[in-house]
Amino acid sequence: MALYNLIQTNFTAGVISDILDGRVDLAKYFNSAKLLQNFTVLSQGGLQRTPGTIFIAPAKYPAETELGVTKIRNGTFTGSMNYWGAGGGVSYDSNSVLFSYPYGQRITNGDFTGSADYWTLEDGWFYTTNKITAISYGPEKLTNGTFTGSADGWELETNWSYSSNTIVVSSTGGIKTAEQPIANMITPLVVGGKYRLQFTITNIVLGIGRSGLDITCGGVNLGSADANGTYTFDFICTDDTKPLDFNTKNYFSCNLTLDSVSLKQFTSPGTRRG
Repeated sequence: MALYNLIQTNFTAGVISDILDGRVDLAKYFNSAKLLQNFTVLSQGGLQRTPGTIFIAPAKYPAETELGVTKIRNGTFTGSMNYWGAGGGVSYDSNSVLFSYPYGQRITNGDFTGSADYWTLEDGWFYTTNKITAISYGPEKLTNGTFTGSADGWELETNWSYSSNTIVVSSTGGIKTAEQPIANMITPLVVGGKYRLQFTITNIVLGIGRSGLDITCGGVNLGSADANGTYTFDFICTDDTKPLDFNTKNYFSCNLTLDSVSLKQFTSPGTRRG
């Protein structure tokens, strides 16, 4: 039997995958090996044994080992951040590490340029030019806005009447008004003052030829209330002689109940700017 001596001098393809066993049609098949252990493939194609290591000195923070498992030193941050490096935004506090982000803008529209977009303003905050302002309310300005026991303080035209701590309207057309005159208010309106009017409508009858109320106060047409619900209108007084009026709409029938009317002036204890 003839002796076959195969010499391989090129291992640039490294270790070949088991799924390529027998692929003698591939050029890389003849430049690879089934197993290379403790060898480094040289760029020239040959092999070199993997070198060992030389002890120079202990590490600054040597790892603690137990049964071959490396453990982190001071992973509970007991008393300090020893063995840990802290970059920007990282600080130590009472056996804990705190992360903050002092660098770079991370808030959208934090300068409120042109709007308060991306912010949710709950009751007590409102937007003005390039800022948001915290608000609170002064005392009630209306007399008997809850109609307790009577409609005292109010002037009710035809088709408006008092009923069980509310006032009701039943109109078949024409503008009929429920009004609190300036003279009947606890304190008068002030031109330039910012106010919030709130009230509740119930028992409204809707349909063809029917509608709700138009509301005006302080010289401002606040809008309409055409369904059951609690309404809120914010406005700035332009005329301190004009009363609070709830008007039925001309050419429409109106049947509803009005209650819990409140008018208060805003105060501004604080402002936030970008």
